[in-house]
Amino acid sequence: HTLLVCAVFPVPDMATPSLKTGVQAIWNPAVLLFFQGLWMVIFFFTGRSRVTGATLSFHVMDGKI
Repeated sequence: HTLLVCAVFPVPDMATPSLKTGVQAIWNPAVLLFFQGLWMVIFFFTGRSRVTGATLSFHVMDGKI
């Protein structure tokens, strides 16, 4: 079946990959902001532990005032 599909629908010649074109496509403010937002969502979703907890506290040292 696969050979029949390949014979009926031939694959067109593919363009040669270009690193310069790829970098130019990514170097767009909208694309950069999208990926930064995506990174933040992934970071906050996977970076939040549901098993462990932590606290942060500060105190004033009386002798240093």
